[in-house]
Amino acid sequence: MTRWNILSDLFVARPENRAAIGKAWPLFFFLIFNMKKDNKFYTSYQELKEALGAYPNTIKDWRDHLVKNQVTKVERGKAPLIFTLLSPCDSLVTCDQDDLAAVRIKTAPIIKPPTNS
Repeated sequence: MTRWNILSDLFVARPENRAAIGKAWPLFFFLIFNMKKDNKFYTSYQELKEALGAYPNTIKDWRDHLVKNQVTKVERGKAPLIFTLLSPCDSLVTCDQDDLAAVRIKTAPIIKPPTNS
């Protein structure tokens, strides 16, 4: 199972999760494909502006949308923003792929790896 399978499980089968991402999908996908396994992404509005090609006010609007819909939490320091994905979306960055190509999700018990029969 790959990250794409998890994406399908989270968003194709569950329209409420798609609605939670909504208009903030550019920021959401940027985060999941750039975040490390520790589920923290340190950045600034300037870096996001360059990476996403969007104005800071648009990025703040996307950030607020994701926070309001409990997709991510954001800590603000002096310079960096620290994004953390919340469950079940965090499973996209915290999954481990083992030798059997099964994905074990650490924080989302709904998605379970296949069992050997």
